[in-house]
Amino acid sequence: MMKTARVDILSRPFLLLALGLLLLNDFYLKYEYSNFLTGKLSDFAGLFFFPYFLSSLLVKSKRTIYTLTAFVFIFWKSDFSQELIEWWQTIGIGINRVVDHSDLIALLILPFSFKHFNEQLKTESNVHKALTISLTVVSLFAIWATTLPTEKVNIDVPVSKVFELKMSKAEFLKFNTSRI
Repeated sequence: MMKTARVDILSRPFLLLALGLLLLNDFYLKYEYSNFLTGKLSDFAGLFFFPYFLSSLLVKSKRTIYTLTAFVFIFWKSDFSQELIEWWQTIGIGINRVVDHSDLIALLILPFSFKHFNEQLKTESNVHKALTISLTVVSLFAIWATTLPTEKVNIDVPVSKVFELKMSKAEFLKFNTSRI
């Protein structure tokens, strides 16, 4: 008989690696090295991690979870989700995403995640309840935090003063760069 939840498999190495990559990328790498790779890393790590995590809570629904994950990701990465996102923002739910159709390549990780999940179901492990609860909390945080908008600050200060320098532009630029 299949258990309805298998949270013990949340402590498996590949899932922890995916969770760690997701957090490292979303809270550090994207800001320090924002590029094509950091954008795709979140998608791959997230698509490996997210359905695995949900399936560990609802084992009997694993096929549905993986299938819905693919469809929701496609919708999320399309222009069709913009109105829904804007509506959520108007009611105070701060979420964000970038429409980038090349992100859909990350869907290729789903079969590997599904296969790995099924392999992990075959083995039992005794994991301390505190570790399971901690991993669940960190997992929920990681899932929610990846969609939070970045803070934008617009500064529109009119400046009406004119400054006149008694040197040429070249001299001014040379003077300022020599002081750095």
